[in-house]
Amino acid sequence: MKNLKELAEHYKTDKRELEHNYVESYDKYFSYLRESCKKLLEIGIYRPPNNGDGRTVGASLKMWEEYFNKSEICGFDLDDFSDVARESDRITTFIGNQDLRYTREDTNSKNHVGADIGLDDFIKTCGSDFDVIIDDGGHYIDHQQLTLGFLFEHLKSGGIYVIEDLHTSYNQAYNRDDTTKTTLYVLQNYINKKEIDSPYILDSEKKYLEEHIESIVIDRASISEIAFIKKK
Repeated sequence: MKNLKELAEHYKTDKRELEHNYVESYDKYFSYLRESCKKLLEIGIYRPPNNGDGRTVGASLKMWEEYFNKSEICGFDLDDFSDVARESDRITTFIGNQDLRYTREDTNSKNHVGADIGLDDFIKTCGSDFDVIIDDGGHYIDHQQLTLGFLFEHLKSGGIYVIEDLHTSYNQAYNRDDTTKTTLYVLQNYINKKEIDSPYILDSEKKYLEEHIESIVIDRASISEIAFIKKK
């Protein structure tokens, strides 16, 4: 049985040691779940450019499928990755927009850009009770916080919610509202004060998070921070 570092290198996911090196942190916090994980969601699915970059399409989904060999693996992305799902009985992919809690009623594509399907329809279609949720999506500060607020309720007790690429909290290009309440601020504020202070999380979601977060750990990987949020 391959370990996580070997699988990350095999599929050439950017989580591998040579790039972000998130696998070192994942190995620490996921090893106890390897045999028990039944359902995993990852937001953000990668497709190599036409000229190729040596990666596998849907690399991290395939890595998780092999690592958690008893788990259903769900992928969520703005683009269609049904070709990845067709390769496996345990991988399901969903087209949606993590910027939306609820699906747009106005589906006229001239009025907006991106998928019209929201996180609510994903839950209606794919169900709840995830052991692991990983946000490797758009990396925008508002996306990260809205998604955490909406999806944390759909994580099992004892499950882990992960936010990758927290270096975007330092990058103005990912802070469209110029808020000082970046995702790193929100997480660190909870660690210090046990309060969720976010302009993108609803009051009801803040209350749920404050009542159900057991711990938050922020690790520094090769080029970015990554957060592991455990549910009571």
